[in-house]
Amino acid sequence: MRARGVARGAGAGALAGALTLAALAAAAPPPPPAAPAPRWARTQALTFKERLGVGFQQTLGGVEGLALTRGLSRQLAVELTAGARLTQRTGRVQELLFGGAVGVHFQLLHAADVGLLSVGARYNHVRGDVCLPRGDACQAGAVAPTSVTQHMVDVPMRVWWFINPYLSLHAELGLTLQLGAGRDPVVGEAPRDGYQLDVFQGRPALGALGLTLWL
Repeated sequence: MRARGVARGAGAGALAGALTLAALAAAAPPPPPAAPAPRWARTQALTFKERLGVGFQQTLGGVEGLALTRGLSRQLAVELTAGARLTQRTGRVQELLFGGAVGVHFQLLHAADVGLLSVGARYNHVRGDVCLPRGDACQAGAVAPTSVTQHMVDVPMRVWWFINPYLSLHAELGLTLQLGAGRDPVVGEAPRDGYQLDVFQGRPALGALGLTLWL
């Protein structure tokens, strides 16, 4: 009888302990929610600060080539573009075209986590040593190439689309001022004298396109 009483007391004690633990567990506050994953676009992609971009593009002024972009602050970036073309037709003098551009972009706003809109200013310089006569006078040795220098200024409005933190595509439209070079232009449609101002004109509907790899 005495052993049965001891067993009953042990069982009652175990039951009371289990009930106490259950009550404490129910009264404990729930664990805090897990912190949301960082949004890469807001912290990395949608800012120019201390970022270096390497890519290819065509400017509104007509310069095509390699483009380097360097962020100076979260919203400001400077951009350099350069490209060249060497043409050697059989029986003709050699022709060389070089184009360079320098500009800045200022971020106006961003859309969700993958896009932004910027406005900027850019100077384009194109120099071409070309054979302007297109007849027999352009035979090798008949005439020397003629140097043509063009100056263009544009104000691009650019839409950037970040596919991932390290790759972006862009398209831009805007204003382009082409100054006459005194000769037929080698790039664009500027008149021989005077100037031509294009306002959201002179490019395909999607604008001048480009691609940038961000390091």
